[in-house]
Amino acid sequence: MKLDLDEIQREHALWIKKNFPSRPDKSFHPLLGVVEEVGELSHAVLKRDQGIRLNENHGENIKDAVGDIVIYLLDFCNTEKSGLLVVLIKLGVKLKNVIGKNIGRISNNVSRSTFILCCCLFWVYTFVLYF
Repeated sequence: MKLDLDEIQREHALWIKKNFPSRPDKSFHPLLGVVEEVGELSHAVLKRDQGIRLNENHGENIKDAVGDIVIYLLDFCNTEKSGLLVVLIKLGVKLKNVIGKNIGRISNNVSRSTFILCCCLFWVYTFVLYF
């Protein structure tokens, strides 16, 4: 099955407008969702690595959190008038240059929202490579 990330993003934007018609079109709403889901992902990874709360399915919780992060990132990119695929491609091109450089210097050259998004995408990218 081939997935078209741009089409998924368009469909997601329509779903948001239909289900949340009065929600302000501000990027901090989905950005807070990303942060919340990263917290859930961190929680699941930590509990799995600690070997505790074995009644929870940590593997499924991890997959669920990663999926939710992607959905919130789609929403964030829609509010920023950018395609997630475009951001990922640009990030992939710049990734080699970002690793090992001073993060403070990078953050002065881009908007705060873009910097936070890139950090989240880098974290998710690193997580996907690790697992």
